[in-house]
Amino acid sequence: MAYNHKKEELIWRKKKEKEEALLRKLGFPEDKIRMLYDYDRDVFNCDRHYGENEDVTQEGFFNKHPVYDRIIIITIEDLLDQVEDKNLLFKLKKADKVLLQILLLRFLDYEIDEIAEELHMTSNAIRKRINKFRKKL
Repeated sequence: MAYNHKKEELIWRKKKEKEEALLRKLGFPEDKIRMLYDYDRDVFNCDRHYGENEDVTQEGFFNKHPVYDRIIIITIEDLLDQVEDKNLLFKLKKADKVLLQILLLRFLDYEIDEIAEELHMTSNAIRKRINKFRKKL
């Protein structure tokens, strides 16, 4: 049977809405709910990719190339674990927590304005911190 993306996404969204309503009722912080949503969305997309490309009826099914798991980064520690450059890692470990949070959010494709709103700062302050760190490098 063919994978129906629209149907699967509808099922996933209904489950997420129920889960998020329960978490909010229990007083779970919004930022953690957002992180969980982003993580679950990545998992859903991986499953969708697999479902759309799986076709066991094709002769070439076993000739397909393997898909490697993506490294999921949701915390500052996860981000630091992936840094291979010793100089960069040293400077990141010396950086303040706010800068690390900014870099993590940028890594997660947040826009400057979204980061500013999340951290209760101005967009200009975010840009200045990033530029100051770039100059140190």
